[in-house]
Amino acid sequence: MSKLAAVVLAAGEGRRMGDRIKPLMHLYGTPMLLVLLEHLQACDAVGHIVVTLGRHASECAAELPDSVETVINHEWERGKTSSFQTGLATVKDWSDAVFLCPVDCPRVPCRVYHKLAGVLDGERIVIPTFRKQRGHPPLIPKKFFERYMELPADVPLNAVHRDPATPVRLVGVGSPYILDDFNVPEDVPQDTHV
Repeated sequence: MSKLAAVVLAAGEGRRMGDRIKPLMHLYGTPMLLVLLEHLQACDAVGHIVVTLGRHASECAAELPDSVETVINHEWERGKTSSFQTGLATVKDWSDAVFLCPVDCPRVPCRVYHKLAGVLDGERIVIPTFRKQRGHPPLIPKKFFERYMELPADVPLNAVHRDPATPVRLVGVGSPYILDDFNVPEDVPQDTHV
């Protein structure tokens, strides 16, 4: 059975959220970061979770259970690529594949992680889709780890899986939550439950 890890990106400043700390903004009464972790921890497909922290590391760490591994990206200002590389470095030697989980896509249900894991073949990056739109989290096999580790910090992470030369498998998952992208306070829903 494949050893799968999840790297949660929660290191950025989240400037468009104003004076609020994005990972700690409440979603249905619970900090967004904890909503994401609840889904991940419910999945036996995910063997290990690493949360990459940065700008608001102390505030976020104070909300996390001791069972969650954290790593600090001291160069968080360099962006998501740098943060993913920081998290990936802690798991790349032993994991067979990694879910890339931005904190602002927190509602992905457990069944999506299981579906992606179920089609992993080690040769293609597995990307969920909803109504033909790509979403999160991509599941990245070990063979691509070094390509991500070698990306310059100013190059977006999707440069690897959007490269026409990169083999990908698109998997329809039936969940609109893979398209979540909470960047401003108005994006964050408050009135319904997952």
